[in-house]
Amino acid sequence: MQAKPPASPACLAHEISGAYMGFLPPGELLCALTSLLQAEQLLQMAALDLPTGLLPGLSADQTRWCNQLRLIIQRLGGTPPQALPPLKAPDTAPDFIQHHLTCLMQLLTSLLPTIQDDTLHAQLKPMLHAHLAALSALGDTG
Repeated sequence: MQAKPPASPACLAHEISGAYMGFLPPGELLCALTSLLQAEQLLQMAALDLPTGLLPGLSADQTRWCNQLRLIIQRLGGTPPQALPPLKAPDTAPDFIQHHLTCLMQLLTSLLPTIQDDTLHAQLKPMLHAHLAALSALGDTG
């Protein structure tokens, strides 16, 4: 007796592309990660201008996230953008950082569900949690 072919397309789900399932294709993922790196670099530069004692460790965290994103982009075959030149954050650096942390959290929250690679997902999720913690700490000081 000969085996029957699958009865429904659902049986062939393993053959469906990630993009069909709502995951970003590689090129779009690289573009999104590059944008995320640039936003993280901006926050990294702004963190340097924070008053002493306000969000200690943010600058070191940002350096870690930027380095991690550079490695991820390279692993995926992309070329990370150059580091941003030094910038002077506005006099309202805490407000600027609070706004930027909120934007980064929104970006990560919308990006994470579109990532099919479990390893990459696991690398980015702690970044979201760290930004949430920093935002909470900033709110507690203000």
